[in-house]
Amino acid sequence: MEKKHTLNIKGMTCANCALSVEKALKKQGAKNVHVNFSTGEASYTGNISIKGFKNAIKMSGFTIQQNSEKRKKSKTTLLFLVSLLFTLPLLAHMFIPDAPLLSNPLFQLGLTVPILLTGGVYFIKSAYFGLKSGVPNMDLLISTGFLSAFIYSTYGSFIIGHQTDYLFFETTASIITLVLLGNLLEEKSIKKTTSALKDLEELRPKTARKVTDGDKIERIEVAQLKADDFIRINSGDKIPIDGI
Repeated sequence: MEKKHTLNIKGMTCANCALSVEKALKKQGAKNVHVNFSTGEASYTGNISIKGFKNAIKMSGFTIQQNSEKRKKSKTTLLFLVSLLFTLPLLAHMFIPDAPLLSNPLFQLGLTVPILLTGGVYFIKSAYFGLKSGVPNMDLLISTGFLSAFIYSTYGSFIIGHQTDYLFFETTASIITLVLLGNLLEEKSIKKTTSALKDLEELRPKTARKVTDGDKIERIEVAQLKADDFIRINSGDKIPIDGI
């Protein structure tokens, strides 16, 4: 029986991201591949070293996360805080129309560029690797949206010169910041759910009494049970596995 392996993949945000990782693992010879983008886990069977997967996953735009990295502050949190810091002044001109500085194209451009270089690059890289692997993801649509607003605003404000008619820098910033906020909330929700599931998993017995030839009882790990195996459940025991 081939051993089941589990990898923690960093950077997946949608089903197409999971599909990219799945394709990368299968190309390296992995079998029974299952990738869950919400939990960031990829499982497979096969006697293949993890080193054989690192480059393939990296070429897909993702990285294998080590256990020690899980304790570090979320990258999404940092990107969101930086984006929010520069987005709030950009939105201020809608509430304070009499402040000339807030409506100045150069001032708005200066606030938008840091957001593009942080949160924007995060989505653009993901979109690029998605296209490269032949599996476009939702970050491609997000990148198209905020880049269109940025290019339109820059061209209209500094090339055409109709400054007030082309100021949509806050749209660029808002798209990036709001999507990062959504990703952050999703991360926190998944973290709580995953933690609850792991606590529930700990309650399940790790071993079972397998009935072998005759009435002999052999205690084995639950993971080693196969279809058509019979197990003995004594009164008061916890059920180690589903069955009919």
